[in-house]
Amino acid sequence: MMPLLSHLMVNSMSWNMLTQLNKKSARYHSLYKDIKLRCCDNLNLLLMG
Repeated sequence: MMPLLSHLMVNSMSWNMLTQLNKKSARYHSLYKDIKLRCCDNLNLLLMG
């Protein structure tokens, strides 16, 4: 019974770590998209002006 319990605990811990990583990467991804959009806007302004 104990090995199963510890196995579940390890699984939940790794799952928590994975979800944390996913949240962080999603935040970085949105930040990256924001920066990319701003750079594109600046390039368009430079090209038009």
